[in-house]
Amino acid sequence: MKTAVRRVLLMSALMSPTALYALGLGEIRLNSALNQPFDAEIELVSAAQEDLAALRASLASSDTFLRYGLDKPAYLSDFTFRVVRSGSKDVLRVTSPRPVTEPFVTLLVEASWPRGRLLREYTVLLDPPVFAPATAASEPAASSSRRSDASWSRASALVGNRYRARALVSRSSRSTTGAP
Repeated sequence: MKTAVRRVLLMSALMSPTALYALGLGEIRLNSALNQPFDAEIELVSAAQEDLAALRASLASSDTFLRYGLDKPAYLSDFTFRVVRSGSKDVLRVTSPRPVTEPFVTLLVEASWPRGRLLREYTVLLDPPVFAPATAASEPAASSSRRSDASWSRASALVGNRYRARALVSRSSRSTTGAP
């Protein structure tokens, strides 16, 4: 009897796809560089039309930034968030009216809609350094080029190519135990 009830519940869950998929914030794609107004798009994952219509996204409050051990610079207060259609998918467009002069920007994005709330951190590297290959054939120039390549590799590994984003699931579980 219990097996039959489980099967019926499973079948009803599978036949109702909107119950299985929840709105999510995906990867961030940067469209600007250092000393330009900030322009990025965050992919909206599994977004139903009714969720998109009611979606409200913004930077998290200063208290939330502090709770997660992050600084909230003053220039972030000018950032705006809008849901737009980019190609065939919906994205959350993040823009600023003024140029950003900091090479690293950390965003703590808070999205809320009638069926849920989501908090996600994004750290973006603006205009990563580029090391030109050595043009001289001498040995000292070649060794400095190898050092530059090694430095670039370390910097790239630290940043995660062009950007990194991580969900705050592990941080929020720590905050329930009393740790900041």
